[in-house]
Amino acid sequence: MVDSIYKQAMLEGVATTYSDTENIVNGGKVMNMTSNDIAKVINLKRAWEFILNDGVISYPTNYAILCQINSIIEDGFSCVAGRLRSVPVSYTHLRAHETRGN
Repeated sequence: MVDSIYKQAMLEGVATTYSDTENIVNGGKVMNMTSNDIAKVINLKRAWEFILNDGVISYPTNYAILCQINSIIEDGFSCVAGRLRSVPVSYTHLRAHETRGN
């Protein structure tokens, strides 16, 4: 699960390392990360726990499940979490990571 969370965090532009992600997932402390980035990693962990522990992975994919997962991931960051976006999505931060060699 740590590997998936780390890779998702990198796609979202979270400034983390694999080691820091692993520490956060296991309830440990990290240094040199913003509270927002830590919260994003925790939200990704909560979403994976929801999917795996509540048997959601065996449910047929539907809009309500996807909205619930999005709501968990965006908790504390978006007042419209769990709903369709009404603005375009940008991948600028992903390209920035690629040029830095991350």
